[in-house]
Amino acid sequence: MKTFLYSVVLALILLGAFCGLLLLTAQSANARPTGDRPDEAFRTAVFKAHNQAMVYVLVDKLNHQPSIIEIKNKNGQLVWNQVVSKKTTKFRLKLNLTELPDGQYTVSVVSGKDKMDYPVLLSTSAPIDAKRELEVN
Repeated sequence: MKTFLYSVVLALILLGAFCGLLLLTAQSANARPTGDRPDEAFRTAVFKAHNQAMVYVLVDKLNHQPSIIEIKNKNGQLVWNQVVSKKTTKFRLKLNLTELPDGQYTVSVVSGKDKMDYPVLLSTSAPIDAKRELEVN
């Protein structure tokens, strides 16, 4: 009787595992990466270099429309912009923001109706005086 009961429990566990695997496979077959929308105008990445006032902007355009890259301060005032022609399909920018005062900025990439905003925080830290002591025996 025990052997039969163990066999039934094992069969139910295997059946549940198979159904769970089948469900996950069916859901993942319909899933698409978020960056592969057929209607998207561009793919973009904006990131700040660590401990520097350098911002990198990487854009791959998928449409043939002019693009605009803007930097705005926290009040929404335009600080800098650049227009990229419609013939350019890929462009990379290295922006040196050392001349800007510390604060919150927004880097925007606009192409056609699509717009992506990326927040950037500029902050300079005060230099720290290092105190070192050396003992020689």
